[in-house]
Amino acid sequence: MDDFQFSPNGTNTSLGIWQYFEGVDATRDGSYTLLPFFDTIVQGTNFQAWAHGNDAVPYVGVVPSGGPAFFGVPAGSGYVHPEAGVNGGLAIGFRAPTTGLFDVSFSLYNADGTAGDGVDWYLDKNSAAGNLAFGSATQAHEVDTASISSLALDAGDFIFLVVNANDLNSYNNTSDSTAVSFTVTQVPEPSTFVLVGAGLAGATFFRRRPRVGKSL
Repeated sequence: MDDFQFSPNGTNTSLGIWQYFEGVDATRDGSYTLLPFFDTIVQGTNFQAWAHGNDAVPYVGVVPSGGPAFFGVPAGSGYVHPEAGVNGGLAIGFRAPTTGLFDVSFSLYNADGTAGDGVDWYLDKNSAAGNLAFGSATQAHEVDTASISSLALDAGDFIFLVVNANDLNSYNNTSDSTAVSFTVTQVPEPSTFVLVGAGLAGATFFRRRPRVGKSL
């Protein structure tokens, strides 16, 4: 996970290129709350994540390389787990450091082998009104992907990868352990911002074509 910000050297602030949020409801208005807590021993393991609190979802983190899988998410992969209910879904935010064109790609993998309700995902520019693509991963080991080419962003614009529990308002967190890979590349300049760069290459169990929203 190349650019993931670890504690104590990393921070999760409103000035970061990568930011991690909770409190994402169905309106997806872009006004989200930064995850406040860096948990270094999630569920008693060496998995580290930004979280709502100690062992409290939502989680945004990375499974350590060379170690065991975490709830089915392979070592070296990004891991997210939204909450259905009080703290809401989560968002990984990329804040454009400069004005220009950007290529965006991501993969999302439902790591739970028991199916259940899974997750819904959205790629938004600033808010739901700027929806770029959306989809879901509700079946066991389902993979979903999306890519956007030459997306125009002004400095300070956000691209949000929103991950919500499929049954967001039911307090049902079943089968929401999810692996993610998220890359943003500025074009034509050779600047690449990789939130997660590995771990999903072999996760090709089930693939669904994403539904693409309006282009901006």
